[in-house]
Amino acid sequence: MIFIGYTAVLISLFSNERVPVQNPILFGFVFAFLELSVLGFGLLFAGIAFRVKSFNLLANLVQFVIIGICGLFFPVSKLPFQVQIISLAIPFTYFTDLLRYSSNNCSGCTIFEPSLELPLAMLLAIVMFVIGLTFFKIVESGAQKKGTIGTH
Repeated sequence: MIFIGYTAVLISLFSNERVPVQNPILFGFVFAFLELSVLGFGLLFAGIAFRVKSFNLLANLVQFVIIGICGLFFPVSKLPFQVQIISLAIPFTYFTDLLRYSSNNCSGCTIFEPSLELPLAMLLAIVMFVIGLTFFKIVESGAQKKGTIGTH
């Protein structure tokens, strides 16, 4: 949140543009759950990278795929149908959608009704965190038993 606020201030100071946040309470709430989801995804990704031992290639592939299909740069509705299905399975899609909604407060610009999308995003954040934490603990425990926790 500090980075977003800092960036908004810099944009306002150095240009004539304003960064609108029509609903700052919703924005902060969604952002908090986004952080929980990101933490869970990070733990899941760390566990996979721990097993694969090839972090850079894996990070580059995953980063661009997720950014490309979660609706960050363009609406999910513009994606091919098969990719839309994958996009709807990624929690970050809903956070992107809800952050955009809380900034613009536009009706009809979300994938689902915000009253449905918000609890769905919250549930997905909690599930992502639990899955990520559980998976990482399993991988870490296995590596400790094998004695490979400090090797690459």
